[in-house]
Amino acid sequence: MPCSSASRRTVVARHLAKKLWQFFAADEPGALLATLTAEMEAVDLHTVEFLRRMFAMPEFYSDQVKQGHVRSPIEWGCLLIRALGLQASDIDLDDACGRMGQML
Repeated sequence: MPCSSASRRTVVARHLAKKLWQFFAADEPGALLATLTAEMEAVDLHTVEFLRRMFAMPEFYSDQVKQGHVRSPIEWGCLLIRALGLQASDIDLDDACGRMGQML
């Protein structure tokens, strides 16, 4: 029995949401995966809008996530530039990293 378009869309939304959570937050989203999938579907698989929503979620700032991935300010800056579709010239990374304690 072939998959419906809606079920394929949900599978894609779940996969993308999980990968983005794993990249930016923690290894496994656990029970949060259902919420992340719903958010990804709500924004019609638009990655930038999903990231904005994910970064605003209280779970993103939980102790588990804060202690999960350890990245330097320059890594965060580069990740955000890429994720938001910006150019390096759009942000003063030297200043931003300096304010976070990393001198370039």
